[in-house]
Amino acid sequence: PDMSVRFDVKQMRSEHKSPWYFDQKTTMKFGLLQRKAKQNGQISEEVKWFDTGKPGFIWHTINAWEEKREDGGTDILLFAPVFDHYPSTIPIHTREEPQATLRCWRLNVESGEITEERTLLDRFVERPSINGNHLGKKHSYAYLLDKSNPRGGLGCGVVKYDILNEKILHEFSYGDFYGGEPLFVSKQDSIH
Repeated sequence: PDMSVRFDVKQMRSEHKSPWYFDQKTTMKFGLLQRKAKQNGQISEEVKWFDTGKPGFIWHTINAWEEKREDGGTDILLFAPVFDHYPSTIPIHTREEPQATLRCWRLNVESGEITEERTLLDRFVERPSINGNHLGKKHSYAYLLDKSNPRGGLGCGVVKYDILNEKILHEFSYGDFYGGEPLFVSKQDSIH
């Protein structure tokens, strides 16, 4: 992703007082580098950009995979919690951090357009984890740090989210404790 949070040391003398700042005029884009695209016998390093048309910031993506369309073309489905704005103080893990929402984008590889963007979960979740065996492949579950409780900057639990059916399957609360990001660990001898 090329995002709306920018770095410019001159901003330290501005209202931001930080070299980092959220630029509302910079739209969030996704860059796609072809795995083995050849042009004139050489591997192409050309990046195809997909512009969301609006500002945004992503700390962590969940996953992305290819899907064939009925017309024979290819789409990339991409999933991530996204912030629509972010303070220049970069208040990660504090009460001042704004809410991210879980979104899905469909990128048309041939046209270079984003043909779909949807909010899947309007709840503050971040720091996703999946079964690493499914990285870059279609999968069902994401394990998300639940940051919806306003009592602190770290997580208040974990949400198991079904990406394909777009629903919460299970919620685990950290109770009186704060917690960090979930980490997926497969059961021994598991095939999934």
